[in-house]
Amino acid sequence: MASTTSTACSSHQHEPPPVPFDPEYYNPTPCNCLCPDRKMAIQLVSWTPKNPVRRYTVCPNRYKNPNDSYKLFEWNDPEIPSHFQKVTLLQLKAKVTSLVNQIVSLEAQVAQMDELLKWKDASITNLQAEVVKKVEKVKTVEKVKKKVVKNGCCFPNSLVVFSFVVFLIACWCSLKLNDS
Repeated sequence: MASTTSTACSSHQHEPPPVPFDPEYYNPTPCNCLCPDRKMAIQLVSWTPKNPVRRYTVCPNRYKNPNDSYKLFEWNDPEIPSHFQKVTLLQLKAKVTSLVNQIVSLEAQVAQMDELLKWKDASITNLQAEVVKKVEKVKTVEKVKKKVVKNGCCFPNSLVVFSFVVFLIACWCSLKLNDS
């Protein structure tokens, strides 16, 4: 039996059908084409305005090379008698196609929003890391301020003592030089 995945297109419109072709109703008649290699015939569904939702059987090579004369083409369903039924079927097909297009569009929008969300999440993570660094820096500055306030002056005591000792040594050296 031929694959049913490629059997649901109209030969004239080459667009996907509005609904999947139900394999339960796949019944190409006749089963084999009239080609020399006697390939299995395939069944398609017409979506033309004149023959909407009408199954037909053709040779699988029919649309590969349109210049060749493949004789097998048979309608498997009777023609829909009422113009109202044809128009209604085509309107339903248009509605289903429109809904499918809306779904595709909405799925694309969701994918776009997912990407934007990932980017924003990464930005938030980076900003949070920067905030943590800034908070640590502020804490360090606060610790230094507390030490300065605790010691009661702007300079650490050891620096004041060191400077005083250097001053005394310098004075002593200058006195020694003046005495000699």
